[in-house]
Amino acid sequence: MGKRICRRKYDWCRKKGGTADAKALQKQESVVEHLTISIPLNKVKLSTVDQVDAHESDQPLIISIHLDKMLRESGCLKLPSQRTLREYRHIGTASQGFSRLLDEQLMKAAEIDTLELWQKCVILILDEMSIHEDLVYDKHSGELIGYTNLGDINNHLLAFEKSLSDPGPPEIANSMLMFMVQGLFIPLQFPYCQFPCCSVTGDLLFKPIWEAVYRIERCGFQVLGITFDGAPANRRFLKLHNASSSHAITYKVQNKYDPQRFIYFFSDPSHLIKTARNCLASSARHMQYKGKSITIKHIEEVYYIDKGNSIGLSLLPKIKLEHIKLTAFSKMRVDLATQLLSESVSKALHLLGGPDAEETANFIALFDKFFYSFNVSNYTEANRHRKPFRQPYRSSDDFRLDWLQNEFLGYLTKWEEHVNGIEGINAKTRKSMLLSPQTLLGLKITVNSFVEMVKYLFSLEGVKSFLSNRISQDPIEKFFGCQRQRLSTNENPNAYEFSKSTETLRVVNSICRPSVHGNCRATATTDTIDLAKERRPLHKRRSHRKTL
Repeated sequence: MGKRICRRKYDWCRKKGGTADAKALQKQESVVEHLTISIPLNKVKLSTVDQVDAHESDQPLIISIHLDKMLRESGCLKLPSQRTLREYRHIGTASQGFSRLLDEQLMKAAEIDTLELWQKCVILILDEMSIHEDLVYDKHSGELIGYTNLGDINNHLLAFEKSLSDPGPPEIANSMLMFMVQGLFIPLQFPYCQFPCCSVTGDLLFKPIWEAVYRIERCGFQVLGITFDGAPANRRFLKLHNASSSHAITYKVQNKYDPQRFIYFFSDPSHLIKTARNCLASSARHMQYKGKSITIKHIEEVYYIDKGNSIGLSLLPKIKLEHIKLTAFSKMRVDLATQLLSESVSKALHLLGGPDAEETANFIALFDKFFYSFNVSNYTEANRHRKPFRQPYRSSDDFRLDWLQNEFLGYLTKWEEHVNGIEGINAKTRKSMLLSPQTLLGLKITVNSFVEMVKYLFSLEGVKSFLSNRISQDPIEKFFGCQRQRLSTNENPNAYEFSKSTETLRVVNSICRPSVHGNCRATATTDTIDLAKERRPLHKRRSHRKTL
């Protein structure tokens, strides 16, 4: 529909203004292609200038914001006014925290009444985004937006703690804590709520996380997991659930709102791949196993050997210097980490690296399989790439579950035992010979939680397959990318701008395209427009007319 409109508008511009105007229109459309809005077609009236085929009156018309302005000025289409569209974008008020309206929007977005029991399984994803420290007066509520707000109880605790040390006004938030609900079997990615915060701790996370679980369960969903990164506050949150004084790993907790189920904790697999690669490249670490070093220097040597060959065929076509010489920015890129810890690099090390690079090759091969076990996103790429670890999970007896629990975790356990058995070294040197404690903890938590949750999922009636990338933080990272796009060059909005953009993105989330240069790749299941779903009428803000 959109392409036909653009083409007809292009032809019309050629007749009226010449080829130059038409090319300018085409160039402008290519630049702003990712900025789209959705308009119900029954609100559009066609003029005599041009006609557009409309087979169904309730199908939405998706056009760019700049094209909307051009079509309005040209008279080609009679589109709804900006005031009408405002009623759809601002169905609710920009607010922080939980609300009954958000619960209703979540249930409508998932169509909770039409789902079966196994389709109601969701996980809660949380992450932080840096925002600009600023205060904005909200004329609707009469409040100053921008102070830290983690709920009434946490706000009182923070105020009391601040009064003991440095009495003064509340702290201004410099980050936004975002909660997102991700469906395990349905394409649900709903930005649930946000909290402006400043240096949040694990103690302060406890109440909002469990209140979110309670409200989502009350809406009719089943919360099976919580995904976060390896921040110190998140690790502290996990320790709060370990009632005993033992050093046992806490990877699940009983759901106090449904004692028959557990809630499993996950550390984002993409984050773990990055930290594992950073440990491999760190000059402060001297990892080794069975007397052989595990270091990025082996990859660097093979890279230069492969680059200097005169045959013209490369064993490492994707590996560049930026994969090896890491900067502060490249350390955060997931694509560089996955390409470095790949099967092709492992095979090149076995072929050209010699005996000294054997353990480095084994390390890379294990993490390549680990990543693809947690990154299954569709049903066809395993056959296309001929990699069995990228197959969808279809039973509780999948071979990858046994591989993760026995071979992968077994490798990490034997590695720790080997290093701990070395005599004559201090504790600091012993730690430098292993992965960082935070990475090891995240790997163990994620693998144990994933194995048990997958077995539970296939015990539910109706579950036939499962895609493992549904537990990753990619949806919330893409949402943050859309937030930054909303404000053009202002990549760090303040708390008020973030909340206003979130209200709009909740309405157009299904057609919001993430950044092309983002840290997460696009997927066919989540980043395409489902026209069948978009035929549903959008919810509109109620008008409050004053009566005399």
